[in-house]
Amino acid sequence: MTTKTREKGVGSKKEDNRAFERHKPGSTKPLRAADIKEHEVPRHIVKEWRKFKLPPGEPYLEEGPTENVHYEAAEKVVEGLELTAKDIEIFSILLERSKNAKDFPLKAGFFLSALINKCDDPKYVIHTRGLRKIDALCCGAGRDGGMKEIMVHGDVGDYFAAWMYDGVVTLNGKAGHHTKVSALGGTVIANDDVGDYAANNMDGGYLIAKKNVGHSAAMDLLSGTVVIIGNAGDRLGCEMGTNNPEHDEEEYRTVMAMGKVGNEVGHRMKSGVIFLWNEYLSISNEIHGGKVFHRGDLRVDR
Repeated sequence: MTTKTREKGVGSKKEDNRAFERHKPGSTKPLRAADIKEHEVPRHIVKEWRKFKLPPGEPYLEEGPTENVHYEAAEKVVEGLELTAKDIEIFSILLERSKNAKDFPLKAGFFLSALINKCDDPKYVIHTRGLRKIDALCCGAGRDGGMKEIMVHGDVGDYFAAWMYDGVVTLNGKAGHHTKVSALGGTVIANDDVGDYAANNMDGGYLIAKKNVGHSAAMDLLSGTVVIIGNAGDRLGCEMGTNNPEHDEEEYRTVMAMGKVGNEVGHRMKSGVIFLWNEYLSISNEIHGGKVFHRGDLRVDR
């Protein structure tokens, strides 16, 4: 009779997967190193995570990564790490141990974003269930020129996918305020509610919100497309558009709302097109340019 042996601490692929499933955030069972086959490299990430401290001062998150000293600090900490997408996924689960640490939401968001942007793998899964809502997660996504796909399971805080460059980010949870602020491209698909100021100052790409969004969505939209399947709050598309002659084509900036919309649609918009396919409370009397359609009928043409 032949006895099969295996290396200590390494199970079959099926056993590794079962162990991984047992230790999702919220599990009552403790995470053990032996349960994760790829544990060695994530331990090195944890070591750098413990070193990482946010620089003093309030981060101005409308700024891009090249001007944001908080993001740059995270980037410097991870620059020497060898990473895989699996390492980063496991680390996101291990973050549950640090969720009560000082400045955790912003620190975790910058650190995870820097890991993803540093890694060369094309696809990522991040787990945020059971954590305090992480701010600035997926910020600067695609800035390295890589077309990455990122799947986030759980709620997130403010500035999700801020200053995004490229790729596709899918969120299976709720988002706070300023989702995809100052983004230059890429696509964000939000499968649950999104807070205020979604796509604020966005200059390219797509935001697809499959449920409700808060107030002032698509505010200062410079270019790109915002699609809202659910309801939207007040001031949808306020101040969207630009007087830049290089961006004078209406199709550069488009907002489409399938659900109900609040007051002051298009307030102070300068250009672009807003399509309303359901009820709205009011269209602003202060529209300087652009078009607003309601169920296919042109209501404003400036």
